[in-house]
Amino acid sequence: MDKIEEKLSWKEKFAAIMVLMIGIGYLLLTVVGFVSSKTNTISVTEDSLQISKDELISNIRSFLYILLGLSGGLLLLARRRIGWIIAIPLLLIIVFLNGYGIYFSVLMGQVNFMLYVLGFTLLLFLLSLLFLLFTKALEGTIVTGK
Repeated sequence: MDKIEEKLSWKEKFAAIMVLMIGIGYLLLTVVGFVSSKTNTISVTEDSLQISKDELISNIRSFLYILLGLSGGLLLLARRRIGWIIAIPLLLIIVFLNGYGIYFSVLMGQVNFMLYVLGFTLLLFLLSLLFLLFTKALEGTIVTGK
């Protein structure tokens, strides 16, 4: 009932892969952060475990991006409506964050390789967002109150 029976176009596959890349990227960054962490954000005593509130919120946000990226990409590849519903807000957030990073880099006068990387990823994620919004993907995933 929730599955759409048409084949995926290359645009929809591209968008699904980009959403998967968001989840995989955050997963890799989180693993590297845990492995290389030399700070005392988590302390263990005899019967208690203490964690910094800011660190906890940061970890929850990372885990949420990982969960949404992986599930949204896989569900989008499986042609599920929920995959489209997850992918659109996630891509909007990432496009906004990349745009802010570019704006901040230009504002600070730091035109370097990282600015070009941010610009390229902004282009890729913006294309993914547009492919999901203006293709046949939108026709098969219209959410109505039926």
